[in-house]
Amino acid sequence: MSKAQDPFYIVKEEIQESIDKLQSSFHQWERILPDTGEQVHLTKELLANCESIEWKVDELNKTIDVAARDPSWYGIDNRELESRRRWTITACTQEM
Repeated sequence: MSKAQDPFYIVKEEIQESIDKLQSSFHQWERILPDTGEQVHLTKELLANCESIEWKVDELNKTIDVAARDPSWYGIDNRELESRRRWTITACTQEM
C-alpha cells in the first residue's frame, strides 16, 4: 500500500495540520489582551483543538495496535510499526 493510500499517513497529516493550527492559534492567543472576548473565544478554540488532536491520536494508536496483530496483512513490518508508534509520541510531545 502506498503512503498516499495508507490511512496512517492520511491521519498523520491531519494531526500535523491540527498541531500547526493549534500552535498558530496559541501564538495569537499570547498576543491578545487578557480578559477580552477574543481571548475567551480563542481559549475555547484552543481547548477544542487539543481535544480533537487527542482524539485523533488515540484513534491512530488504535489503528497501529490493529496493524500490529498482523503486520503482513497491512503490508508493513515491525520496524514500520515502531516508527509509527514513535511518531505519535514525538509529534504530540515535542510539537507542543
